[in-house]
Amino acid sequence: MTGALHTNRPLPEGWPRVRLGEVCQSITTTDPRTKPDDYFSYVEISSINRKTKSIENPPELLGSDAPSRAKRIIHTGDVLVATTRPNLNAVALVGEELHEQICSTGLCVLRPIKTKLYSFYIYYFTMSEHFITSVSNLVQGAMYPAVTDKQVYDLNIPLPPLDEQHRIAARLSEQMAAAERARRNADQMAEAARALPSALLREIFPLRGENLPQGWRWIRLGDVCNVVSGVGFKRQYQGFTSLPIPFIKVSDMNNSRGSAVSHATNTIDEDITKVLGAKICPVGTVIFPKVGGAVYTNKKRVLASKAVFDNNIMGLVPTGVSSDWLFYWFQTIRLASLANVQALPSIKGSAVKNLLLPLPSLGEQQRIVTLLNEQVAAAERARQEAEQQAEAAGAVAAALLREAFAPAL
Repeated sequence: MTGALHTNRPLPEGWPRVRLGEVCQSITTTDPRTKPDDYFSYVEISSINRKTKSIENPPELLGSDAPSRAKRIIHTGDVLVATTRPNLNAVALVGEELHEQICSTGLCVLRPIKTKLYSFYIYYFTMSEHFITSVSNLVQGAMYPAVTDKQVYDLNIPLPPLDEQHRIAARLSEQMAAAERARRNADQMAEAARALPSALLREIFPLRGENLPQGWRWIRLGDVCNVVSGVGFKRQYQGFTSLPIPFIKVSDMNNSRGSAVSHATNTIDEDITKVLGAKICPVGTVIFPKVGGAVYTNKKRVLASKAVFDNNIMGLVPTGVSSDWLFYWFQTIRLASLANVQALPSIKGSAVKNLLLPLPSLGEQQRIVTLLNEQVAAAERARQEAEQQAEAAGAVAAALLREAFAPAL
C-alpha cells in the first residue's frame, strides 16, 4: 500500500506529489568481509543521535569483524532513516567524512536524484511529524516494530521546484540551528544542575583518611544505626493494595524519582507482619538494593512512612545519627564497591556496618542538613527549569518544521 503524507488540500502550483522512490537513486551494497584487513566506518541505528539528528562516533571495524547487516554503501548527502521503531525518528544526513563508508540494513538510504530532490529538503522533511506519523502507521509487529525500505520508498511526498526546496532548506537550516543551540545550552544547564548535589556532598563529607573538621569524629556505621535486611513473603501475602503497611520492592525504589518512598505497589496487613516476624521499619530508614544488577543503579531512598521491604533490600535504621545526615552521607558511597561479585552481586550487612561515618555534633548535623536541603532544592528547581527550556526548544523545532511544510500538507 502506498503511504499518504498529505490531506486533500491542493498543493501550490508546480508542486506535484511523487513517490519517494521516484526521486531517489538506487544504492549499492557490499560485503566488507571480502576485504578482511581493511577498515571501514560502520553506521548503525545506535550511531544516530535522535536529538541532534546526526551521526556520532560510528565505530571503525575491520572487514573480518563486520556484522552481517553491514551491507549498504553510503554517500555524502544521503539521508538515513531507521526502519526499526520509526516513531523514534532516528534520521541523519551523511557528511563528507563518511562518503563511501557502510551502514546497516536497518537504515533505509535515501539518495536524492540531484536534479529532482535536494538532500537538505528531504532531510528536514523526514523530521516532520507528517513523515513520522505516516511511517509509524505502516509499522507491523509489536515485538519488533519495523517498516520495510519499500514502504518508505512508496511514500508520497510533496515536491516543490528545486529552487524552492533550496529556499525552504536554507531557512530551516538557520532556524533549526538556533533551536538546537538553545536545546544544547539547556541540556548543559540541566546536566550541571544534576551534578551539583554530588559536588556539594563531596565538599561536605571527608573521605576516609582525610582530616576531619574540629569537633567531628569517625564512627563505625553499625554503632549509630541498625543494619537490617528485608524479608521474603510467601506469594499469598503479597498483592494487597488497601492496607496500611507498604511492602516495598526494588521496583518501587526505581519508580521513585526523589529520595523518599512513601508508597509501594503492594501493601501487607500489620498483623500479618507480626505473625511472620517481619521487621516494620520506621520513617527515616534509609533503604537500598543489596543484590543483583539493582546494586549498580546505586539507588538509595528514605522511608516516608513505616514500611516492610523485601529481602532484596537492606535498610539503615538510625539510632545515634540524624536520618538526613545519614542519607546525604550515604549518597557518597557506591553500592557496587560494597558488593561481593563472585557470582551474583550481593552486599553483606557486615560490609555496611564497618563503614566509617564522619560525625559532627547533632546540632552541626542539623545545621549542615538544613543548608544542604536548601541547596539541593535549588539545584532541583534549576534542573526542572533547564529541562523545560530544552523541551521548549524541541517544541520550537517541531513548530518550525510544521510551518515550513504547511503549504504542502
